[in-house]
Amino acid sequence: MEYLLLLITLITCITSIMHPWVGVIAYYILGIYSPKSFWPWIFQDSRISMFVAVATILGILIAIIQKKIDFSLLNNKQTKALFLLCLIVNISHFMSPFYGLYVGQTIPPGEALTIFNKTILFYCISVLLINDNRKLMYVIGVLLFTGIMYAFWSNKVYFTGEMWKFTSNGRLKGPGLYRDENVFSLLFIVSIPFMYFIASSIKNKVAKLSLLACIPIAWHALFLIGSRGAMISLLIITLLLAFRSHSKTFGYIVMVGLIFAIVNYGGAIYERSTNTVEVAQTDGREKPLNPRLVTWSAGWEMIKDYPILGVGIEHYQTAGLTYIEGRVQVAHNTLIQFTSQAGVVAGLIYLWFFVNFYKNSKYIRIKSKNDFNINVSNGLFISAVGFFICAIFLNLMITEMLYFLLLINVINLNLVDREVDEVVKGEVGEQDS
Repeated sequence: MEYLLLLITLITCITSIMHPWVGVIAYYILGIYSPKSFWPWIFQDSRISMFVAVATILGILIAIIQKKIDFSLLNNKQTKALFLLCLIVNISHFMSPFYGLYVGQTIPPGEALTIFNKTILFYCISVLLINDNRKLMYVIGVLLFTGIMYAFWSNKVYFTGEMWKFTSNGRLKGPGLYRDENVFSLLFIVSIPFMYFIASSIKNKVAKLSLLACIPIAWHALFLIGSRGAMISLLIITLLLAFRSHSKTFGYIVMVGLIFAIVNYGGAIYERSTNTVEVAQTDGREKPLNPRLVTWSAGWEMIKDYPILGVGIEHYQTAGLTYIEGRVQVAHNTLIQFTSQAGVVAGLIYLWFFVNFYKNSKYIRIKSKNDFNINVSNGLFISAVGFFICAIFLNLMITEMLYFLLLINVINLNLVDREVDEVVKGEVGEQDS
């Protein structure tokens, strides 16, 4: 199997040099689907993603020399905001009052910065290379394929009695990259809206119904994971799906199905919430009912003390020793994570991203005549809402999924802008003739 993997990697790298957009797809398959999570004994410590990334960069450099790259694709508000955010995060790291200190976080600050910078770099490369709807469908296909595969995996381990291998507290953990329950649940939250709206773009009834049938399977996976934030998010995105559904009948079916699922599985989620409160009250000291309130409060104190550049990326726990008694956890809120670690401007940029998701969705629904782009926009907006709700309870600053959604957003916008420009040019041509 190792030789087969080596052969596939070699073919992928060669293809990525010749057609670098293929390298983009391969890179996100490795980063989001994460085949290493399923077959760690085959992939071991091989750095396949690095080889694919290098081949893709070489491919785009050749394309630049051949003048095949349109840099105007980067000339949009979202990408400029992302560049500014990247600059702020890098400055905040090196200007951090805690620079050089490390109290044993899961990811060292320097390594976190490297991950962040690589993510932004590949975002830019992808924007330049994914320049038509066929390639965009491949990008979205990575997310759909990943969500469906992990949904079926989750149900498989449940119905075969293997779930005990992947849980320590009654909640299903994913393999490898998705071993954190909350990150695992986020995968389904952002993929479910695309399952519905991409199905709406498919004319083949068998393929359409097959994709729609994956939605309740993903629901069941979410209930097995038991993330409370994900349950709130699921309720809201399902309401949005029903509201924006092309079929009122389907909307009603979705709502009835979700209510049935909540009735059957909601008790376990409530029990977890009760247990959290009880654990927080096990000693005699006065403290908030939910431990997250402690970390949120500490984060806001950091923001007040370091409003311009924050405490530095992944320095929350180091700084937290000054603000929290006892064990210091992470911020448990992406807005607080951005703002406390990189300053107020970084936090505002993060919030603006979600405002921009809404604005672009509205613009595309008005301007585009292409059903595919409209459906992508609808699915993306609902996925972004789901992400934002989950992010209220999680640290997702350097999570690939945020920047993957931003990537889909700007690619779809660029394609619709091109469509609108072509229509305008056609109308001008008709007037001249």
